[in-house]
Amino acid sequence: MLSESPIGSSYIYSMVVQKQSSIGKYSINTENKQSAHSAKADKNLLPFRVQHLPTTYPQRDILAYIINNCKVKLKEYKLTIIIIQIKFCNLPCLNSKLKQLMNSSTDDGIRGDSPSQTSAPPFLLRSRPKAIRINGRVLTISFHGEDLLKQLSVVGGNKTGVFVHQVMEDSAAHMVGISPGAQIVEVKYEQREKALRMVLEDSTLEEAVWALGQVTGFCHLSLRPRPDDYQALMQQLRSSEISSGDSFYVRVNMSLSSGCCGTLPVFCNDIIHVTNTWPNGASDSWEASQVHPCQLLHLQSGTVPNYFRAQGLLIRALEDMNFQTKSQKSGRAAPQKQSVRIVSTGRHGRNPLWVSFENDGSPEPGDTTSKGCVTLMPYTLVTPHFPPVCRPILLLPSILGRVLDKKLAGWEGFQLLEPETLNQCEHAARLQKSEILEECEQPENTYYTTQSVQKVMKKGIHCVLPLGLDCVRRLHRADIYPIIIYVGQSARSAHKLRSKLHRYGQSEEQLLACSRSEEPLLDKLPCLYHSMAPDSWCDYNSLLTRLRTVVWEEQKKIVWVEPDLL
Repeated sequence: MLSESPIGSSYIYSMVVQKQSSIGKYSINTENKQSAHSAKADKNLLPFRVQHLPTTYPQRDILAYIINNCKVKLKEYKLTIIIIQIKFCNLPCLNSKLKQLMNSSTDDGIRGDSPSQTSAPPFLLRSRPKAIRINGRVLTISFHGEDLLKQLSVVGGNKTGVFVHQVMEDSAAHMVGISPGAQIVEVKYEQREKALRMVLEDSTLEEAVWALGQVTGFCHLSLRPRPDDYQALMQQLRSSEISSGDSFYVRVNMSLSSGCCGTLPVFCNDIIHVTNTWPNGASDSWEASQVHPCQLLHLQSGTVPNYFRAQGLLIRALEDMNFQTKSQKSGRAAPQKQSVRIVSTGRHGRNPLWVSFENDGSPEPGDTTSKGCVTLMPYTLVTPHFPPVCRPILLLPSILGRVLDKKLAGWEGFQLLEPETLNQCEHAARLQKSEILEECEQPENTYYTTQSVQKVMKKGIHCVLPLGLDCVRRLHRADIYPIIIYVGQSARSAHKLRSKLHRYGQSEEQLLACSRSEEPLLDKLPCLYHSMAPDSWCDYNSLLTRLRTVVWEEQKKIVWVEPDLL
């Protein structure tokens, strides 16, 4: 193949390799022999150069790099090689040979570190117009990526990986040997004099298209050949089994009606399954389906606004709510029920549309790449959990919970959580392991612990938790997912419980104040909760009956947890 390239009649391979403690330099000529001196003088020759690197990597056979028509007689040398940089001109055939090379490296049991472990400095090969590096199974190609999305198209998503799908003939990407079937692992480029690194290994299709669209000049594209997985993906796409390689679940933090917002109406706290973040090239919509509360089954399907469009709708909804509040105070408008959930997260968190990227400085004002700076989240990522045993019960407001706890614990299949007595050393050890949920007021040195909850759960019964909201995250970290029931309060409903409250030394005003203080904290929990309206029960006994029904219904449901809020 090399002999077919119009770059000269002879080729010189200059390799710098390391064997044991000595460094040797080998020059290999093709059958058309020339002296090294005359070959170096010919500017049309194609030099291949292998850099020697640390000895912590497996040895390789230098003969593996002699490809196709280069009939070279060379003894086999076992060499320690990490990164191979190949400078070449106009060799489309090189790609298939490099695939064979990397496949043979795996067959020989040779493994290399991942790109994140080697983390070569960005633009290491900037002085070279075109270059290739091979690191284990990852091939990094450096070239001019001007209008990169016009040179190649991509398919896939966060579940399958993003693959090169089509490459425009005679484009720069085609010239350096990029071909369909390679997974895009990482892209590095420079923007506003800053070196950026975007990891696309688990990115959505929309993320990948956005990231590759930012490339405007010289770039480094890291690829992993996965032809079998690519063909499997294409087969699923052709059979309409899936519409893309995307698949993730989100909790909706605002109500969205159908029409201008999309074809799928959703409500605040709904769980939806996003299956395509780039449907037919639409840059502002996602394909999604509502999820059955008890099984991972699709209900109604359609489109919803993508993350950034939904974020704009959320901001507009908050502005409207603020205006309505001001109008209500002046007596010009009737109150409306809040239909949004205010959620914020740290700058380094991850949501469905944050590209994982690194730069060498802080983001500039107005920089579109700094998506992590925006904390208002219309959607939050959630993961499903299926508790195998009876879940604990947490009743809110906490004042009402203390009134109802013992009554619930008297039912069959329920047991009140008992505190443990711990000495000072035991308390310190348990506290360090985050196993203490809350301190008990009486008697002294007694604490509610995760072990006590697990003991009750192992009996196959519900553990009634006489605790507050602070215990939820600690329980989640121990893989314990309580059923959280919030009983909404009004002056009328509080009056129905007056006699029970007085028996526990509480008043109606204290219950209402507790309800007002704890209700805003519910939206900050990393999981869903059940809310009972004040008018859903008429007296104390009907409240207990309703609670038992809710516990039975909630136990059957999937537990959706937001990892970023733990």
